[in-house]
Amino acid sequence: MLFRKKIAIWGVVTALFIMGNAAVHIAYAQPTLDPSADQIETLLNTKLKKKLQRATYFVFGIKERIAESKDELALLQNNIAELERKIDEKHFEIEDLSGQLANLDALIAANEEKIRAIHVQIAQTKNAISVLESEVQERQEILKAQRKMLAETISTYYLYANTLRDPANDQPNLLAFLAADESTGKVLQLHEYLVFLQRGGVELGNKVEQQHEAILSRQHEIEDKKKNLVKLAALLDQEQRGLELSKRSKERLLEETKGRQLVYETLLEISRREQEQVSIQILRLKENYDFVISRMDGLEESDIEGLLGESLEDFQAAAADLRGQAPLSWPVSPSRGLTALFHDHAYEKALGVRHNAVDIRLPQGSKVRAAADGVVSKAIDAGLGYSYIMIAHPNKLVTLYGHISEILVEEGEVVKQGQTIGLSGGIPGTAGAGWLTTGAHLHFEVFDNFKHVDPLYYLPLEFVPLESLPEKHLKRLTDDKVAR
Repeated sequence: MLFRKKIAIWGVVTALFIMGNAAVHIAYAQPTLDPSADQIETLLNTKLKKKLQRATYFVFGIKERIAESKDELALLQNNIAELERKIDEKHFEIEDLSGQLANLDALIAANEEKIRAIHVQIAQTKNAISVLESEVQERQEILKAQRKMLAETISTYYLYANTLRDPANDQPNLLAFLAADESTGKVLQLHEYLVFLQRGGVELGNKVEQQHEAILSRQHEIEDKKKNLVKLAALLDQEQRGLELSKRSKERLLEETKGRQLVYETLLEISRREQEQVSIQILRLKENYDFVISRMDGLEESDIEGLLGESLEDFQAAAADLRGQAPLSWPVSPSRGLTALFHDHAYEKALGVRHNAVDIRLPQGSKVRAAADGVVSKAIDAGLGYSYIMIAHPNKLVTLYGHISEILVEEGEVVKQGQTIGLSGGIPGTAGAGWLTTGAHLHFEVFDNFKHVDPLYYLPLEFVPLESLPEKHLKRLTDDKVAR
């Protein structure tokens, strides 16, 4: 009777073995324990939950510090925005010596605030990295425990499964099953236990995979934040250099003028005359335009390489980031806003000079790039005076880049759109700036058929903060979007 019952359930047993073979493919290892469902749960509770609890307190403490850092950072950012707004309001109040000194004091204060804000961002990023590293460490411990449990579960499964398996062909062994001392009920209980182990093994396997993916994700976050730290360090260095330049400019201004308004007015007049020389250079370019632009003919693109070792691909990539459907690309990113517009009435009223450009705010020493392919017609290095680069382009377009602190091209050189041609300046009294300026920016002029035109008609407006655009250009931007 027992024999017939065993024969009757042989099909069920065989099916269970086949399920086990399909679901588990891990090498056999001798078990060190025989885990039940309760034992597995107990192991998780005792070994892992305590570690997670300790880690939670540690992470919570760091997250509190991050929250405090974020509040402090938001306050610093508001202070910086307010300082820059005040600087913009004083943008044209430099006709007298006290006004320029106040402007330099505002620049110094803004630099100091930015430096403090960057230090906060660096601390915040380092704290975030600590949180992630702690989480990765805890997850790795959990993963290690889960893998051990999975190995023990599979090990136990194979130990019991192999008692009814023919090792020669790795198939269910009918003779072993029929000859077993246990009753049919005990054999069935054994197979129910095997099914339980199999399901538990699959669940643990899924958890192991999820844990591994979570660890990889956190490790990627850590790498990203470490890259941000490198960028923040570069930004900190940039702002510290700007602070030092502003302090030196103030010292030099006091030294040169000895506090006398008349001497300062003379310095301003020199700066005005330097900028007025642009009109003479444009007239000369008009007379020689065909000769200058002919240098572009027959020149192989492979022959063009910037002084910074940039390739044609580098130029194209840089231009692509700041080029839309307009004839020109932005020579620098306008993301920080425009500080003065074309024919700005307030500028002309305050300084007695027509502003034939747009002024683009950016840090001192930023890369300035050619707005289109062309030939350098003028590269004027005036030392501590007004330095600029003029480029002639096809179709009688000309661009001018003012307050250049370092010139990286030569007159007669053919340049490609996006190529670095110099480094920006603009802090009063620094290289290439002169005194007819209030802070770091690029002065950008455009000539069409050798006449001044509003640069914003030749540049893609979608890159400019809306608050920097006058009403007529906001309407253009809206109309363009509707047309598309």
